[in-house]
Amino acid sequence: IFKDELGCCKIKAHLHIKNDIKPKFFKARSLPFAYCQAVELDLNRLVSANVLEPINTANWAAPIVVVPRPGGKVRLCADFSTGVNQALD
Repeated sequence: IFKDELGCCKIKAHLHIKNDIKPKFFKARSLPFAYCQAVELDLNRLVSANVLEPINTANWAAPIVVVPRPGGKVRLCADFSTGVNQALD
């Protein structure tokens, strides 16, 4: 549980969406130029680690929030308050 590398669990989560909710797709928020390279590196790292999977289209999308970390790195967080949280049953 306290390893330095990324762990993996083999379970699937099922989110139950309320019946009367339409999908919400929010465009990306503007990203400060100073974070562009760090965000690109982190996204590539997460894709390489099979945490994220590139897709062409989606019905739902939440914007990301970039949190600076020491050493010029960033933490990528999704802002689910834009619609996903309210849609959950």
